[in-house]
Amino acid sequence: METTRLMKGIFIFVVFMMSIAVNAEDNVLARLGLDGNYLLMGLVAMVLTGLVMHRDLMLIVLVLLLSIGANLPADLMHNFGVDRDYFVGALGAIVLIPIISKIAS
Repeated sequence: METTRLMKGIFIFVVFMMSIAVNAEDNVLARLGLDGNYLLMGLVAMVLTGLVMHRDLMLIVLVLLLSIGANLPADLMHNFGVDRDYFVGALGAIVLIPIISKIAS
């Protein structure tokens, strides 16, 4: 139990420090020999790992992102080459599948 708590604390500290480093000026990062893109990729990887560890939070974030994507203007989504109907379908599947499995069992 104590080890899990320690690992969560370390994880939060690393994500916090990486987010500060990503937002620092480019010349500060260059003096330290770091590239901002690598820090950003590492930060995204750490956050996604944390979301996978806590699946309930990942589900909330996924629903939030899909609903934002589904409600963006159609012209903007066509510029990215993505149809909004994919977001609506994925959002419907994420919401309906747990409901259907509870009804079926």
